[in-house]
Amino acid sequence: MPRDHRPVSVELLGTLDEKFVANVLVFEHATPCAGLLLDGGPFRTPSGGLDRDLVLRSLARGLGSAPELLRRLRPAPLGLTTPAWVPDDDVDVAAHVRFHPDVVAADGPELPRLLAGRLNAPLDPRRPLWNTVVAEVDDGRVAVAWRIQHAVGDGLYGMRLLDAITDPDAPPVTRTHRPPRSGGELLLVAWSQWRRHQTGFTGAWHEYWRKPFRRRLRRWGGRLVRPLRNRAIEARGLAATLVPGRRYAFTVHDLRSVTRRAHALGGSVHDLTVALALVALDRVQRDPAGPRLGVPISHRSARGDRRNHVRMTVVGIPAGSTLEDAVPLVHAAVAAAAATAPAPTTTAPGAAAPRTHHGYASFVPWQPRPRRLGPALVEGAVLWPVLDPADDIAVFGSSYADTFTLAVVGSTSVDVDAVEKVIDQLVHDATPRDGES
Repeated sequence: MPRDHRPVSVELLGTLDEKFVANVLVFEHATPCAGLLLDGGPFRTPSGGLDRDLVLRSLARGLGSAPELLRRLRPAPLGLTTPAWVPDDDVDVAAHVRFHPDVVAADGPELPRLLAGRLNAPLDPRRPLWNTVVAEVDDGRVAVAWRIQHAVGDGLYGMRLLDAITDPDAPPVTRTHRPPRSGGELLLVAWSQWRRHQTGFTGAWHEYWRKPFRRRLRRWGGRLVRPLRNRAIEARGLAATLVPGRRYAFTVHDLRSVTRRAHALGGSVHDLTVALALVALDRVQRDPAGPRLGVPISHRSARGDRRNHVRMTVVGIPAGSTLEDAVPLVHAAVAAAAATAPAPTTTAPGAAAPRTHHGYASFVPWQPRPRRLGPALVEGAVLWPVLDPADDIAVFGSSYADTFTLAVVGSTSVDVDAVEKVIDQLVHDATPRDGES
């Protein structure tokens, strides 16, 4: 076999991102997911069945434009550094895709769970950290739940990858680099990259000792015992008991009407999303101190090359607030938080200040124009939040084409369906009909 003369590629996992692979529980739980609803016609065989080969070819075509999805995470020898992203020249798309055996009801309880990635197979740490479940829906559409491990990137970074796989005209990326041939080569390349970013021996010395040695020692020890800890968790069946149960719901509205109403209330669609979550939570779970939710704030550069780069502020409103009260309060609080660093805990005027918050809420726009996965039009998209095990609820708004979608994830102690119904009613009551100002 001829020797591969391509340059080697090694990208060390960020130290802060390593927490997403700290153990098998976090590894499987921290998975941002996009649920897509496709026009099912192009994926049908002449007999009316699902053309699985065409689905796989379409996914493979999209992956060719997203090189991040063609990399796997390789541990460093003896845990001497963080794991490294390296190219995987043997990606088997079929190994990442599961076809759901049943037809899913469009108005049934299974569709939100499927679109949220809860029916996906477990991620395989030996492969690139993404997978997909594909299902037929009884209204003729095809549902695709595409999820990534949080170490690959957060929701904003994941949307860049989603852009790539839903652009059938995107040129495929040439695989110009190879993985390291050995653990020794991985360490050598990683050392060389780090050394190039230092200003001489003195700079390298100061950079290394900038972090306490005891912290480095703890992280190194954690990497060494990680395989043993994971085997112990799996052997004792702790995954089923330690990972909290979740409930899922989503609602879809007209984006143009929602945008007009947000502006009329003195805020953006993002402000309206956070306000909807706070008011709904206040009505479903009464708290005299008033509800409080985290709000992620991104501080990426224009290129957005950081895989995970958000900070969290906390916003609260007084108990009993209406949506008309909440939107301008949220707008002022988020604007103040975005203008300061580090992130403050921001409570709207008049709200008490309890010690904890319930979860988080956010909004991100996706594509303003329709996208395609292979030959099929993406008719709808639901972007799902990742709920921390210690939190009760997360509300994630997103826009695609002319739709505004709110996805709600909650613990079993939260009536997610009730929250979704309150949000749905709030949007319906607040949104002007066509012809109204």
